Amino acid sequence: MRHSLPILVCSNNEDYRSLVREMLGKNGFFHVLEAGDKNEAKDLLKGQGQNALTIIQIDLLDEEISNSLKKNGQFIVLSQSDSEENIVKSAILGVEHFLSFPFSSRHLLEKIDSLIS
Repeated sequence: MRHSLPILVCSNNEDYRSLVREMLGKNGFFHVLEAGDKNEAKDLLKGQGQNALTIIQIDLLDEEISNSLKKNGQFIVLSQSDSEENIVKSAILGVEHFLSFPFSSRHLLEKIDSLIS
């Protein structure tokens, strides 16, 4: 196993969750937990958030989730596009690590490595 750090993948799109899980698995990250909506994301963050890296779709971000993520400091926000609206929302919520689809495994791993190194 490359890393024992749990990774929380939070997206309301099952295809995105599957894609990210597959990318992570192929690169040695096997402790992956998933959330399909805001409530599941909040539950995961309460239970695992302080000990995990979180990859979350921008559509699930609200102030409560954002504040929880900022306490931990290890999170990446995914978006369907790098539209001005998404970039502004990310900036308002204090997002530092942002990826928009499509992205490669290499880009995802670079973001992860910058957070856990």
